[in-house]
Amino acid sequence: MPQLLEACEPYLRALVPAASAQLESPPVQIQPTHAVLLEVEYGGRIFRLNEPIYLSRYAENGYIYLESKPLSIIAYGQSAVLAVNSFQQDFAMLWDAFAVSPEASLTPEARSVSAELRRVVNAVVSE
Repeated sequence: MPQLLEACEPYLRALVPAASAQLESPPVQIQPTHAVLLEVEYGGRIFRLNEPIYLSRYAENGYIYLESKPLSIIAYGQSAVLAVNSFQQDFAMLWDAFAVSPEASLTPEARSVSAELRRVVNAVVSE
């Protein structure tokens, strides 16, 4: 068994920095055609996600737009950072308006968005 550990040691040592880098990756990754949110932060809350949220990104008339069709959100800003902030604000507002509301009080479209929010969000924690 010690020989096996010795043989694996270089591999295991290489994994540690890679794993640390993944843990320290930024919660938002902005690319030219899309953005990826690993968590949503807004209003002193962090929405921990079951899976990343992929947003379409496009520019028009001097604004950057980020869109999630499943969540019915189109956010924009004069920069990518401002567009992400706008998206996070809209996400938190929809969570408060739909995800924690009684289903009977929602329209069919709002129920769909509520279900998607609850599917994507694992936990909401205060900062």
